[in-house]
Amino acid sequence: MNVKKTEKSPTEVELEIEVSPEEMEKYLDMAAKTLSNKVKIEGFRAGKVPRNILEMKVGKAALFDEAVNIALPKTYTQAVIDNNLEPVGDPEISPKKAAVGNPFIYVATVTILPSFTLPDLSKISVKKKEKVTVSKKDVEKTLHTLAEQRAKTTAVDRASKKGDEIVIDFKIYRDKVQIENGDYKDFPATIGDSKFIPGFEDKVVGLKKGDKKEFDLTFPKDYYEKILAGKKATFKVTVKDVKEKELPTIDDAFAQSLGGLKDLKDLEKKIEENLTVEAEKKENERQEKEILEKVNEKITVDLPKKLVAGEQEQLLREFQQMVERQGGAFDEYLESIKKTKEQLLKEFTKSAEERVKTALMLREVAKKEKLTITEEEVEKEREIHKMQYQQNPELKERVESDDYTAYLRNMLMNKKVVGFLKEKVVK
Repeated sequence: MNVKKTEKSPTEVELEIEVSPEEMEKYLDMAAKTLSNKVKIEGFRAGKVPRNILEMKVGKAALFDEAVNIALPKTYTQAVIDNNLEPVGDPEISPKKAAVGNPFIYVATVTILPSFTLPDLSKISVKKKEKVTVSKKDVEKTLHTLAEQRAKTTAVDRASKKGDEIVIDFKIYRDKVQIENGDYKDFPATIGDSKFIPGFEDKVVGLKKGDKKEFDLTFPKDYYEKILAGKKATFKVTVKDVKEKELPTIDDAFAQSLGGLKDLKDLEKKIEENLTVEAEKKENERQEKEILEKVNEKITVDLPKKLVAGEQEQLLREFQQMVERQGGAFDEYLESIKKTKEQLLKEFTKSAEERVKTALMLREVAKKEKLTITEEEVEKEREIHKMQYQQNPELKERVESDDYTAYLRNMLMNKKVVGFLKEKVVK
């Protein structure tokens, strides 16, 4: 086998692979064995048909085509190994010559991982994490939320006011057409908690049971249902009930009612601890993001187009899933923003490039520093995931798969690399 290697770019190599007629003989023998298991010839058992008899039955061309199908992956793999390449995905194959009695010649265009130089980490500096604090006001806000969740409600025959819970049916229209999933029944809303879109509570305050009202509002530009974000809509509301809310007194008895707590002071301490953990997690994530960004800033690397394109597709899938989880239809969302999937893919280019660059950097650091993940580490993490999926047998079973093992190994390696970078750049 002769291989001619041509570097087309830092991320693309072209391999012209020639398999001589003599070398093709072994693949023709393999092809004959494969076809003899598929072709019935009287007087011969399956898999035992001599090659010359088989050639007479199926023709030399058909036998050669089968030999090519066997030779191609084997010779390509050997060429990659011999040339110390790290391919990304499958190659693009272009046959040059494939005829009986001639050399089999083809060109494999291979996307490879680029080589690049990591920066001097001693010259990168990231400040230590900020000390997180939880204020008394933060604790009080959480206490009030807990009290709201345990409030008693009593139906009243009067106009609604701030603090009341109203139960409503409402429909949402755009351009006089009801939107998909825009019909809500027995929807509870507390006037004054500002949990719906701005202006909605102002429109329904003062309404009594049985009242109907129609009004227009514009959804915020950052509204979580992207299909409605920034859009004007008409609301048709019917009040089913007005309920007065009686909040429990926030005292020792209230704390004890939540279970496992001695008194109000114990509850406040627990809330403060939980809020601190949450704040520390956010600060840790912020610092890690800064570390990755600062290291990446010092790296110049050619990104494989195939990897960037794959990441763009992944970002599009994630975005579509988010829209659908929020009850929207993705096609309708695209129509509302007047964009195509192709246009969205293009918009994801920068984010995709950042993801790919970060992945390449983390991989290179692990390789340079000879960081490894042990089987014990993988199994320990697997057990944690099993516990999390205890109530979901399907997901729990998936945790045992080879794909999930690869995911766990990659996740653990990324954590280890980020930990290594922290030690080097946080000052």
